[in-house]
Amino acid sequence: METVRKSLHKQIRFIEYSLAVMLAMTLLVIGWYMAKDIYRFSLGNPIAETFHQLLAHAFLLFIGIEFIKVVVSPNPENIMEVVMVTITRAIIMDHSSMLTTLCGVAALAVVFGIRRYLLHIKES
Repeated sequence: METVRKSLHKQIRFIEYSLAVMLAMTLLVIGWYMAKDIYRFSLGNPIAETFHQLLAHAFLLFIGIEFIKVVVSPNPENIMEVVMVTITRAIIMDHSSMLTTLCGVAALAVVFGIRRYLLHIKES
C-alpha cells in the first residue's frame, strides 16, 4: 500500500511540474505579446488602450510566475503572494466603480493582515 501511495505521489508531482512547464511556455507567448505592445507604445502611439493591454499582459506574467512558484514549492507565503498580485490586478485593471475599488483595497488589507499576524511573514 505504501508503494502505491509513493507511486501516486510521484505521478501527481510529475503532472504538476508538467503543468508548470506548459504555463511557463504560455507565459513566453504572453511575453511576446507584451513586447509587441511595448514596441507599439514606443512608436509614439501612446493611446490608453495600448497601455491598458501592456498592463494586462504584465499582470498576467506576474500572476503566472507566482502561480508557477506555488506549484513548484507550495507554502503559505507563495499562496498569499498569488492572492495579493491577483487582487492588485483586479484593483488596477477594473474601472467599474469606486465600491469595487474599495472592496479590493479592503481585501488587500485583509491579506496583509493575514500575512503579518497569522502567518508571521514580515514585510521586507
